[in-house]
Amino acid sequence: MSRLLICIPAAWLLMGTAVFADEGQSLRNNKQELDRIKQQLTETRQKIDSLNQLEADLQEAVSGYSESVNRNRKVIDRTERQLNDVRKELAIEGVATIAHEYPLELSKLGLSTADLSRAQLLLESPGISVLQEAQLVSGLKGVKAMHDVTEGGLATALDELSAASSSRMLIDRAKIRILPEAEKICQTLGIDPLGLLGSGSLLIVCSEDACQKVLSTLESAGINAEVLGQVSASGRGVEWISGEEKWPVFETDEISRAFEILSQVRKESG
Repeated sequence: MSRLLICIPAAWLLMGTAVFADEGQSLRNNKQELDRIKQQLTETRQKIDSLNQLEADLQEAVSGYSESVNRNRKVIDRTERQLNDVRKELAIEGVATIAHEYPLELSKLGLSTADLSRAQLLLESPGISVLQEAQLVSGLKGVKAMHDVTEGGLATALDELSAASSSRMLIDRAKIRILPEAEKICQTLGIDPLGLLGSGSLLIVCSEDACQKVLSTLESAGINAEVLGQVSASGRGVEWISGEEKWPVFETDEISRAFEILSQVRKESG
């Protein structure tokens, strides 16, 4: 069977969302505010000096490998129908970026100085590069494909992987963990961590008999690993193994909602 692995130091809890709206604003003002938030997000990401190089390195290490596998039509062999997940930290970039851009506003909403400091430091440790993980497993027998988690978080990355491989994914919610500081920030803002910017995580698809080797290789390098779920059949889509509610879909990254909420807090405080 094939297994899907995602490298992350900790995984996510699915949490409820909340709607924040200023009913007194006109549609035009709402659009201007959204445009400003989008611009702010763009500028924030530009501040992460190493991101472009990291993405270039990852493209070479991961995408090139996956393209090679695709050319041989072996992304996922659906005669093998299991999927595993290996993890490093999840939503590192999203949580760290929010903490860097709105520390005062988060403090007003109840986040402690210690929580904010830990969240801000995530960009440095463990960081957002998955180059090491990709290099460690790319040559292992039975590794079928890899996909980094970026905009739209884990939920979007799994949906993209499903589409690219023409395979359905079954995911075990109990295997999805989240860093304490990330959980606090998401709960405070009412955003869903499954849809939050997730640079620093890597999804890996491998055969069942290769799973233990992949896990041990990553763990020997200090990278936590976990089985996430299974490849169930040909087709397209992601589902919870438990058969609960539908898999979440995000039109935009949850960081946009976070910035909108915190921008309003800043405006009201000013």
